Amino acid sequence: MATATAEISVPPDEVQITFAVITEAPTAAQAVQQNAQKAPKVIIALEKAGIPREDIRTEQYEVSPVIDYDKKPSQIIGYRVTNQIRILSRSINEAGKFIDTAISAGANSVNSVVFTLFEESQIMLQNKVLSEAARRAHDRAQAIAFGLQVTLGNLISASESFNMPPRPINFAMARADAPTPISPGPITVSGTVTVVYEIKP
Repeated sequence: MATATAEISVPPDEVQITFAVITEAPTAAQAVQQNAQKAPKVIIALEKAGIPREDIRTEQYEVSPVIDYDKKPSQIIGYRVTNQIRILSRSINEAGKFIDTAISAGANSVNSVVFTLFEESQIMLQNKVLSEAARRAHDRAQAIAFGLQVTLGNLISASESFNMPPRPINFAMARADAPTPISPGPITVSGTVTVVYEIKP
């Protein structure tokens, strides 16, 4: 048995950004109504900024009580509505512009900024790293066999794994009068292959 790993570092070609429109009001109905007025403005602004409508989606919608725990007993003092909106874009260099656009339109939270690879890019790189890992595993098996003074026989089994961790960006809300700088680093993809061969004396 021999195991080998191959890695490739490439620049990301897709960005996923999650915003939230959060409203609070004395009643749940009021909080819902206020959110319903603000959230569409964010979506329209993002469309005007170049995000296709099909790449803008509601990720989560939650209505929850606002509780004052300092009071004894604790009391509900209002309600909060959180509407999370996620966008996907291949225009990674415009990530900062999309953030500024959403904030200016009414989003009051940026939950995550994640740089990753488009599905087609993932498949291409997966095939590439697994092919290289398989070649290295075979070479390692041959080296082990040579050291043991035996010969490799037929391939009994081969297993593989692929890893592509996304690259999240730690984000703090920017000043309204300053553009948001976003500089993604490379993404490292790795593939591991384990091979098992018969051994001939």
